[in-house]
Amino acid sequence: MRDLSNKVTVSDSNHDRYKYRVRYPEGGKRKNKYFNNKDEANKFAAKTRKDIAKDGIKAAPITDPERRAVDTFREFACELPKKTRPTLAEVVDYYIQHTNLRDSSLTCQEVADKLLLRIQKEGRGKRHQDDVTSRLDRFNEDYGDWLTCDVSTEIIDEFLDDMDVANQTKLNYRNKVNQLFTHAVKLGACESNPVEHAIKPKTVESEIGVLTPHQTAVLLGAANDAVLPGLAIGFFAGLRESEIQRLNWSDIDLDEGHILVKAKNAKSAQRRIVNVSDNLHEWLLPHAKESGRVIGEVPWQWRCGKEFAREAAGLIPWPSNAARHSFASYHLAEHKDAGKTSLELGHSNQRIIFQHYRQLVRPKVAETYWSITPDEAENIINMKGEKAS
Repeated sequence: MRDLSNKVTVSDSNHDRYKYRVRYPEGGKRKNKYFNNKDEANKFAAKTRKDIAKDGIKAAPITDPERRAVDTFREFACELPKKTRPTLAEVVDYYIQHTNLRDSSLTCQEVADKLLLRIQKEGRGKRHQDDVTSRLDRFNEDYGDWLTCDVSTEIIDEFLDDMDVANQTKLNYRNKVNQLFTHAVKLGACESNPVEHAIKPKTVESEIGVLTPHQTAVLLGAANDAVLPGLAIGFFAGLRESEIQRLNWSDIDLDEGHILVKAKNAKSAQRRIVNVSDNLHEWLLPHAKESGRVIGEVPWQWRCGKEFAREAAGLIPWPSNAARHSFASYHLAEHKDAGKTSLELGHSNQRIIFQHYRQLVRPKVAETYWSITPDEAENIINMKGEKAS
C-alpha cells in the first residue's frame, strides 16, 4: 500500500485571512486546512501524517509470516486450559508491555550501583555498606549482566539453593537481593520483585524437594512441545534454570550424547560437558533443531507452558528447584559416585552432594526414574505411586 503520509504539506497561504495552509489527502481527495499560527499548522500536519501512517498499517493485507504466527498462537493456546487461555489481543498487549519494559529496564549491576549510591547518601554505616556490597557482588557474579525484568523467582531459588553455606547465611543473601529488587521496582526497571515468592531458608534444614518417577512422568506427559525439551533437560541432565534459558540447540550433540554448557552460560563461568542419558535422548530427538534457543524465542511460552504442565500434573505448589534436585538424587542413587554427580551438576566439590542427596532415594526407584521415556511414560503413570525414598 502506498504511503500517503508524505503528501501532507505546510506552506504559506494566499488566503485573505490566514497565513498558512496544510494540504493533506483524505478519502481519495486533497483537502486544505488554514492557520494563522505556524506552530499550530505544523502540529496539525504532524498529527495528520501519523494518523495516515496508522491507517495505512491497518489497511495493509496480512502477510504469510503474520498468518503463520497466528496459526502458531492458535496451536499453542488450544493446549492450555480454557480458563487460562489468552486471546491474541492479550498476547500482543503482553508483548508490547514487556518490550517497553525491557527498553526501560536496567541490569542487576546497574541497579546495585544505584542502590549503593542511595545507601551512601542516606549516611548508612560503613559496615552496612560493605555487607550490601559483598552480598550483591556475589549475586552479580552470576546475574550482573541480566536485565532485572528477566530474573524470575526460579532464578532466585537457584541462586540460593546452589550456595554451599548455612541457611542463616543464605537468608542474609536473600535479604540483600530482596533489597536490590525492591529498588529495581521503585526505579521502574521491573514490574515485581521476584524475591517475594522465593524460598526462605529456615535455620533448621528442610528436606530437599524431589519428584517421584510417577510425578515426573505425569509432568512431562502434560507438557506441550514448546516446553518439553527444556523440562526434560532439567530433569535428566540437571541443568540450572538460568542455563536452560540460555541453551541453544547447537550446544546439544545427540549423536555424541552430550550437552555443552558454555562458560558464558554457566553459573560457575566454567565450561562443562553434561552427558545425555538414553531416556533424555528419546525425549529430545523428535524436537531437535540445528540451532535456536531450546526454550524458544517467545519467553511467555516457556513461563506459561511450565505453569500449565505443573497445574495439570497437580504439582502446585511447585517444590523449589525440583528438576535439578530430582536429577541429583536419582543420578547419585543410580551411579553411586558423588564425584561424577558433582561434575554433571557443575559443582566445584562434593560437599553439597554428601550434605543433601546421600540416601535420598532408593536404587530401585532410581531405576524407574531413568526408564522414563516418551513410550514408557504412560506405563509409569499407570503404576501405583512410588515414594522416592
